[in-house]
Amino acid sequence: MANHELENAIDFLRQKGLRITSQRSQILNYLITEQNHPTAEMIFNALKSSDANLSLATVYNTLDLFITHHLVVNLPGNDDKQHFDYFAHPHYHVICSECGRIEDVFDFSFEPLLKHAQTNTNYQINHAAVEVFGVCPNCQIKLNKKADY
Repeated sequence: MANHELENAIDFLRQKGLRITSQRSQILNYLITEQNHPTAEMIFNALKSSDANLSLATVYNTLDLFITHHLVVNLPGNDDKQHFDYFAHPHYHVICSECGRIEDVFDFSFEPLLKHAQTNTNYQINHAAVEVFGVCPNCQIKLNKKADY
């Protein structure tokens, strides 16, 4: 599945007239397979041993390129860093405001939201990214234990 997804993403970028470098392919593959909402530094650290030419600047520039073409979104983290997510299949994120854990939710239709936004603003909507914030089950338990003391 990930191999097919990578091929589709690479085809999409080629259709946009972009060169597919080994670094771009590696970064894209990492985002598709890991699904861990990494920071640029996490991606760099995971891939640097397999590519001596990879730099942190290349990772950032590649992520910016993917964001521009709506293949990747950046997410706020509670660690004051940007986290990144492969976004070829629209979904929303639930983010824990305590620990920063990020969960993907795919069973949501963006169509009513996009239609509502377009109707109320007359904007031509290109894409959407939604983040929902709350407290994850693990942090709820930790917070309840703290309250018991």
